[in-house]
Amino acid sequence: MKIQIQRKPKFFPEQVNCVACRQIFPTQRILNLLYSDRGLLQGEICPECAKSNSADIQAKIKEQAWLLLQNSQLLKSDSILMSERVSEILATSQEIVEFPSFWQLWFKKLAIWRDASADLQQARFVSTKGYFHKSQQLKYLPEDLLEEREN
Repeated sequence: MKIQIQRKPKFFPEQVNCVACRQIFPTQRILNLLYSDRGLLQGEICPECAKSNSADIQAKIKEQAWLLLQNSQLLKSDSILMSERVSEILATSQEIVEFPSFWQLWFKKLAIWRDASADLQQARFVSTKGYFHKSQQLKYLPEDLLEEREN
């Protein structure tokens, strides 16, 4: 398993469940995403679980797989997708967790900050090139209206 950090997309929910401990936590600007060795996204890790060691995360993920399996049996669900998900989680729980290094975290945070600054700069640039803000929506002024407005 590998924990990778990523900038939170705009459409991402404000609260998610931790893939390891299943606790609901508010998302931050930077996400801690857990990927299996096969490159499959497993989910987001809460800050508390991200601070723990590899063995603890493995144990929590294995426990979640068993709980999911027991709940699916209680519901008498014979869904193939459910059993595939449980087997994927169990396989993932056997993998050693690779944490990002200090430098990877630092460079990623700088890149996220740079991207956010570029987005802000782009918004400023767009506002000076014929777009204006009215009633919480960006609207484009055609060039002829823009010229009339400038005169």
